[in-house]
Amino acid sequence: QFDLGTSLVFERPVVSLLAERFPRTLELALAAIVLAVLISFPLGTLAALRRGGKVDSASRLAALLGASMPSFWLGPVLILFFAIQLDLLPVSGREGPASLVLPAITLGTQLSALLTRMVRTALASVLDRPYLRTARAKGLSPLVALVRHGWKNAMLPVITVLALQLGNVLTGSIITETIF
Repeated sequence: QFDLGTSLVFERPVVSLLAERFPRTLELALAAIVLAVLISFPLGTLAALRRGGKVDSASRLAALLGASMPSFWLGPVLILFFAIQLDLLPVSGREGPASLVLPAITLGTQLSALLTRMVRTALASVLDRPYLRTARAKGLSPLVALVRHGWKNAMLPVITVLALQLGNVLTGSIITETIF
């Protein structure tokens, strides 16, 4: 029935409070997901192409650090450094697109770590498949063969995990929105 009652603090219906704040929450969640995708897809692809190398080790270390940092610690550290120390970004509020940067980084870090590992694992399993060897044997460069043939199969589990994580990011963005 969507009757969530009345807020004890604001003395208004909870549904109206949620409806009023949901667009900002969705904006923050989408910004975090876009940031995570922009970081994790290239990094995971490079790690898969250079398995066992320095890029792979660096991506694994970055993913470990990103997954290990809790957002309740990362958020204040980012505020202290970028907003207070360097005075580059606003501490809080909604002062244009710049005020979305720190919360999006805070939310997107753990998702980026997860997606980097997922992209690397999915692409690494696809790189040795016969259809990619056939595409390369027919004259396609390794990068074109990977983009045309490998990504289609490798991205299925990644997109599934990304869609499942959307709920977590939305929930985290509600919490982060009240902090920032």
